[in-house]
Parts: sequence; structure tokens; C-alpha cells
Amino acid sequence: AAAVADLSARVLVLKLGHDAPEQYNATMNCIFSAQRHGIVIDACVLAASASVLMKQAAHLTRGVYLHVSRKAQFEDLLVHLMSVFPAPPSCRQHLRLPVVEDIDFRATCFCHKPSRTLDRGWVCSVCLSTYCDEHKTCVCSSTSTNGESA
Repeated sequence: AAAVADLSARVLVLKLGHDAPEQYNATMNCIFSAQRHGIVIDACVLAASASVLMKQAAHLTRGVYLHVSRKAQFEDLLVHLMSVFPAPPSCRQHLRLPVVEDIDFRATCFCHKPSRTLDRGWVCSVCLSTYCDEHKTCVCSSTSTNGESA
């Protein structure tokens, strides 16, 4: 029983593409649920552009975020996959982890594809979808809005 108590739940996300705006709500709900239950989310993004969602996921759950975009960085990928990601969170304080300094916590709108980053917008009170312009009905939850700005 003591060995089981030392185990902690973790998730490693290997992401090969860009963030999909239509998956924003589902992804954020997973992140908030993992955060609430103490589940660490590590993210390894193997794409040309960084992932805002995976940066947020790793940061909010105290996980590790690694973005590998250039061929030279692929040589380091195996080292990270074998040493950093498998290490339990309690041991990570002794490791040299990748540092992410530019985490963007601004919301993105659901009106446009690709989505726009918002400094100010409209929020659905039911599903928390954000929009750059006022909508009579939320696209995600089909809820009628009351027109209050956030």
C-alpha cells in the first residue's frame, strides 16, 4: 500500500499540429480538471509553431513544456523523453528543465479561424466561450446572451 501512495497521475501529450480553436473548451476543461485533481500534464510539441494551450496546460498543472521545431533540437528530444518526462514531479526540482517564459493567458475568440487573441471580449456565461464581438447566441452552447461585456 505504501508503494501505491507514492504514485502520482501524470499525462504526457505529444502534439504534432497547431492548436485547434474548436477544441479549446474541451482542452481547457481537461486542464482545469487535471489541475483540480493534482494531475501533472507534460507537453512535448513537435510542430513549427508553439502551442498556447499546451503551454497553459503544463504551467497550470506544474508540468514540463518542450517545443521542438528545428532539426537540431530533435537530437535533444530523446534525452528529454528518457530523462525529464519520466521523472516524478518530486524529483524534477533537481533537474535542469526547459524554461518557458512567454505563456499567454489571454483568451482567444471563437468567431474567427484562425482565432484571434483578445485583450477584451464577450464571454458566454454557460460555457465560457469568448468572442471579439457581441453574439445573440453562443456558437458553442446555443445559449442566448444578455449582452454584457467582460
